[in-house]
Amino acid sequence: MRIVRMLCLGLLVVGFISGASSTSFAAGAGDAVTLRPPAVPLVACDPYFSIWSCADKLTDVATRHWTGPRHALTSMIRIDGTAYRLMGDEPNDVPALEQVGLLVLPTRTIYDFEGAGVHVTLTFMTPALPDDLDVLSRPVTYLTWDVKASDGGKHAVQVYFDAAAEIAVNDASQEVEWKTFNASTIMLTDDPEENKRGQEKPLWLSVAQFGTKDQPVLAKKGDNLRIDWGYFYVGGLALGDEDFNVCSLQARRQFITDGTIPVENDDDARPGVKIKLGETGSKIVSGVMNLLGRSGISIGLGGGGQSQKANAANTIAAFKFDLGEVGEDIVTRWLLVGYDDEYSINYFGKKLRPYWRREGMDGPALMCDSAYRYEELRERCIAFDEELIADLRKAGGEKYALICALAYRQCQAGNKLAADDNGQPLLFPKENTSNGCIGTVDVIYPMAPQFLLFGPSLTKAMLVSNLDYADSPRWKFPFAPHDLGTYPKATAQVYGGGERSEKNQMPVEETGNMLILVAALAQMEGNADSGWKEGPGGFGTAGTPGAAVRTEWRTGDIWLRRQFMLPEGQWKNLHLNIHHDEDAEVYVNGITAASMSSYTTSYDLMAITEGVRAVLKPGMNMIAVHCHQTGGGQYIDVGIVDVIEQEPVKKGDSR
Repeated sequence: MRIVRMLCLGLLVVGFISGASSTSFAAGAGDAVTLRPPAVPLVACDPYFSIWSCADKLTDVATRHWTGPRHALTSMIRIDGTAYRLMGDEPNDVPALEQVGLLVLPTRTIYDFEGAGVHVTLTFMTPALPDDLDVLSRPVTYLTWDVKASDGGKHAVQVYFDAAAEIAVNDASQEVEWKTFNASTIMLTDDPEENKRGQEKPLWLSVAQFGTKDQPVLAKKGDNLRIDWGYFYVGGLALGDEDFNVCSLQARRQFITDGTIPVENDDDARPGVKIKLGETGSKIVSGVMNLLGRSGISIGLGGGGQSQKANAANTIAAFKFDLGEVGEDIVTRWLLVGYDDEYSINYFGKKLRPYWRREGMDGPALMCDSAYRYEELRERCIAFDEELIADLRKAGGEKYALICALAYRQCQAGNKLAADDNGQPLLFPKENTSNGCIGTVDVIYPMAPQFLLFGPSLTKAMLVSNLDYADSPRWKFPFAPHDLGTYPKATAQVYGGGERSEKNQMPVEETGNMLILVAALAQMEGNADSGWKEGPGGFGTAGTPGAAVRTEWRTGDIWLRRQFMLPEGQWKNLHLNIHHDEDAEVYVNGITAASMSSYTTSYDLMAITEGVRAVLKPGMNMIAVHCHQTGGGQYIDVGIVDVIEQEPVKKGDSR
């Protein structure tokens, strides 16, 4: 005779499934800690809008796209009539102002220069703020020049900057078109008087736009590629002491000579429309847009508008700032660069917008709103950098903090944040200097701690595309895919056997990576059961032989899980008590307890192996079950029992 003590019978939780130069950092006490980055991030927004300085000093080489080709950003300063280079190796007959410092932080790269009685701080700020996906997803970087006298005197100072049209092409031989325009941002509030004052003094921005003539949107895929669709923007504020033009490289020579840039075509300049900052032209109000929770922004376009053809290698957008007499007080000028790719990712045949564009914002609006928010975002970036660096320093010391700051920038620059059809974020990493895969799981896994640190939104955005692909009918294998395709086309795995075969796949690595990441997300949210339905066991359809159905289940597969308490005591003969129709797998604390095919028509006892007994501990334990149904009746219920063997009671025995 056997007496069965019930420990766990009937599962309650159910999931139904249907089919450079050293970076110096003050260490407090003692000497400064230094770190020499292999490359310094300048414009580190996403895999395509990604410009770096690959040298010890910002003036040693031209700035480059991460793949290697030149993406030239050039800056000079003219002090008391003599020109010096601040960024780039050209013009090579102009001396470089001495670089005296470099600091790479999570959202900012800060260079310091000194010479000719002047100190210059040049800051590149990319607002990669993880708590604000609208801002994080924006492909915008601000350049700020802070200039002051270092010798107690006064100096006449002009600052020069240009950006090359080649930033908008994959190959420098591609023909580009450009235009310039003035745009204004007027914040609209609930106060009519405030609106009137704002409209009387709008924030005017002069903008240059570059793009290829052909605009092959999402046409190419691969690793060693640059974007050649969408539009590259350069914008600067109209403060009355600046000039702006799209012109030839001759602008640099003119600045060196007299501190100005061409405002009319020189002999070598490409044809185009030129606007001097502050000229509004014929203002055209394009309407009011609700952006980022504000009441609205009015965008006024004036000046140029028509497109002009140019050669990407020889055409630049040039800005000149006249700072006047600079003394001990800091004089600041800034501008911003941005890129509107219009469509970012081919996601299984659908063209996805960049996340910042999901509600209709376009390139001019992006530049205007970003300019309006400069001071706010600057303060937020400083606060974020200070907080994160302090946490990193506490965790691992000064050098660890610097390494992590650089890793933060590299990680952000390797991803693109797009929006799905419902406006939800999807994060797509690009496998760089490899085969150019998109959504590679073994790239996601090592970068995951950064996103896990800042909350579930980015973590989900990072994982959901791969999970959806693995759950789709296209993926027929019982393990996680390696990738989603070749960037920017997430259309099918390309690694190994792809969707065709199991040849050269990575089943253990990628599946393990995804399981760990999903578990980490569940732990972060504090409820691993949040996405599961609940119901009392057993599960199945009425009329299945021997079934006691309390929760209906009609799909092809069902996954069940339940935590149960194992009381203290001597459990000598533990068994599974299971009724299954059809194939079933049972796991206890992650260890396979049973695997059964076909079906039963009643509850059967199955002895628990020593391996499972070893992981069962007094206290909370977990049992999980998968049952697969092909046809006919269906049912699953399982529990853990302790079976006590007793001798049969003999006739006449009083027991």
